[in-house]
Amino acid sequence: MSDRRWLIIIIAALYLGVASVWRAPTPASETASLASPAGTTARIQPIGIVGCAARGCHGAPEAQANGSTDRLACSFTTWARHDPHARAFQALEMPLSAEIVRRLAHSDEKPNPATQDERCLACHGLPYAARETKSELHRNGVSCEACHGPASRWEPEHTTTAWAAPEGRKKRCEASGMTWLNDLASRAETCAGCHVGAPEDKENGLPLREVNHDLIAAGHPRLSFEFAVYSARMPHHWDERDRTRAGQPLVKRTPIEEWVAGQLASARAGLTLLADRAHRATSNKAPWPEFSELDCYACHGDLNRRDRAAALQDRPVWTTWYWSLPHRLLDGRAESNKLQAELAELMSRPIAPAPAVQESAIRARDQITLPKLRAVPPLPDGVPLRWDDAAQFYYAYAAALQSRPKWEDLPQATPFRAGWEKLHFPRDFRNPQSYDSAAALKVLSDLRKELDVLGPIPQAKH
Repeated sequence: MSDRRWLIIIIAALYLGVASVWRAPTPASETASLASPAGTTARIQPIGIVGCAARGCHGAPEAQANGSTDRLACSFTTWARHDPHARAFQALEMPLSAEIVRRLAHSDEKPNPATQDERCLACHGLPYAARETKSELHRNGVSCEACHGPASRWEPEHTTTAWAAPEGRKKRCEASGMTWLNDLASRAETCAGCHVGAPEDKENGLPLREVNHDLIAAGHPRLSFEFAVYSARMPHHWDERDRTRAGQPLVKRTPIEEWVAGQLASARAGLTLLADRAHRATSNKAPWPEFSELDCYACHGDLNRRDRAAALQDRPVWTTWYWSLPHRLLDGRAESNKLQAELAELMSRPIAPAPAVQESAIRARDQITLPKLRAVPPLPDGVPLRWDDAAQFYYAYAAALQSRPKWEDLPQATPFRAGWEKLHFPRDFRNPQSYDSAAALKVLSDLRKELDVLGPIPQAKH
C-alpha cells in the first residue's frame, strides 16, 4: 500500500476518533453514582455540554444570528461568552466561598471546598449532578441541562426534523425529560428553583436548593429574586416565538408579562420552600425557626434607638419579598388575604408551630394560580410599607412603564429614574433607621399618578 493511501487512512481515523470524542456522552464513571438504586426506574441522566457546544449544533459564531432561527445555531456561543450562569462555578473558587464553607463547618471538622459541597453545587453547578461532587459536569457552571433538563434521552432525538414539528412538541419535551420553557410561567418556575429555592425532588434527581439563615450568616447574599428584572439583564440565546404552531413570527415579551409570571412563580416557590422547611423541622432535619423567612431588620437594627420597640415591634416579622403583591392580585382576594394574615400571624410568633405553618403555607400556595392574577394593584391605603413591599411595588410600576413602546423617550421615564434613586438599597445599609415608610409611599404614589397619565396599564397576556 502506498504511503499516500496510508496517510489518508490515518487522517480519516483521527477525524473519526476526534468526532466521536467530541460527541461522546459523559463516561459511565461520571454518571454511575447518579443512577437510581437497583430495582427502581432509572432517571434520565445529564450528559454535559459536549454535544451542545459543537459548531454544527449550537456552537456557531454569533455573527450567524440575524434575528431568525439562526439564533439557536449560536445559542451555546452566546451563553458561554455573555451569560453569568456560565461562570457560576467560578464563584465557588473565590476566597469568599472558601470563607463561607469554613464558617459553616463544625469546629472539629475540615470543610470540603465549596467546589465539592453539594449545598453549593446544587445551584452553582449542574443540579442533577450535585451529589456527584467531583464531577467535571459542574465546571461548566449552570449549563444547558440545568434549565433544559438532563439530556440523555432527548439529545439524539431533538436534532431530528420530527422533533421540530410544532404539533405535539410540548408533549414530546415532557415525555423525554426536556423542560418546556416556551411559556413564561414554566420558565419563571425553572428559574425560581435556584433563585428562590426548592425542596429535594428525589423522583427527578434534584437536591434541596436553598439559602437558609446559616448560609446568609456565613456570608452568602440573601436571595431577592425578581424575574422581570433578571430577564432584562440576561443575554437572550433564544428566539421568542410560539413553538406549538407552525409559521409563528418572533414575539417580544413585555416586562409586565414577565412580571406577572415572576410573581406567580416566586410566590409559589417561596411558599413551597417554607412548607418544606417546616416539614423537615418536625423531624429535626432543618433548623427552626428558619430566620431567613423573616424580615432581616425585625432583628438586625440599631439597638441604640429609643423607638426600637415601636419600629421593630419586638416580635418576628415574616418577610414579604415574595408575598407583597401576589395575594393582592388574586380575584378571590378575601380568601387570599385571610390565608396571608393567618400565615403572617403564625410566623410572627417567637417559635412558629411548624406543622401549622406547613399546612397554612400549602393552602396559601394553592390559592396562587395564573388565571386569577390581574393587573398591577393599587397602593395600600393607610398601611405602612416595609422596604420589601416598597421595592416590589416599584418593580411592578417599572414593568408597567417599560411595557409601553419607546418608554425611554416618555416624560415619565425621568421621575421613574429619580424614584429608583430614592428607593435604592444602599450597599452600606446596616439598619432601617434611614428608611422612611411615608416617604416611600409618597414616591410610589407619585409614580402611580405618572402611569395613570398614560392610560390603562398594559395587561399581561396569558
